[in-house]
Amino acid sequence: MKRIRGRKANPILRCEALSIEPAVQERFDDKYIPEPNSGCWIWLGSVDRGSYARIAINSKNRKASRISYALHYGSVRTDKLVLHKCDNPYCVNPDHLYLGDQIQNMSDRERRQRVARPRGVNRYNAVLTEEQVLDIFSARLTRYEYRDKYKVAYSTVTRIQVGQMWTHLTGAAS
Repeated sequence: MKRIRGRKANPILRCEALSIEPAVQERFDDKYIPEPNSGCWIWLGSVDRGSYARIAINSKNRKASRISYALHYGSVRTDKLVLHKCDNPYCVNPDHLYLGDQIQNMSDRERRQRVARPRGVNRYNAVLTEEQVLDIFSARLTRYEYRDKYKVAYSTVTRIQVGQMWTHLTGAAS
C-alpha cells in the first residue's frame, strides 16, 4: 500500500465520521446568531488564529463551518474543504458554505484579494525606491552602470527592465 506523509494511503475516500447527537446540535445552535443584513450566522464560540469558528465534539476541536455543513447536508469527504461563499470566517450558515478543494480555496483567496502581498517599497527586503526602479526601467544607462549606481545585482536590473519585477509600478508584463 502506498504511503502519504508517513501514513498508509486509503484507496477509498473516507467521509469524516461524526456522530452528532441532538445535544451537539443544540449546543451548536446556541453558539451563533443570524446577522440580518448579510444572512450570515455569526459564530459566538471559540475561534482559531485565522478567525475561523471552532467547536469541540467528542473531545476534538473541529471547524464549526465543517460541522454546520455536515449537520445540514450530510457527511463531508476527508479530501474536501468547506469553503465560504460570503468570505466571512465567522459564518456558519450552511447556505453560505460549499465543498471544494485546496486549489479552489487558493483561487477564491486570490480572487477576493484576501492575501496581503506587499509590493515594492513595502516589501521587507526592498532595496530600491520607486524613483530608482523607474530610472532603471527607463534604460538610459547600461545594466552594469545601474548595478553599480544602486548597489544591486545585475539580475535585479535585468528583471526590472524585462518586466519581471516591480510590474505594478512599470506596467510591464512578463
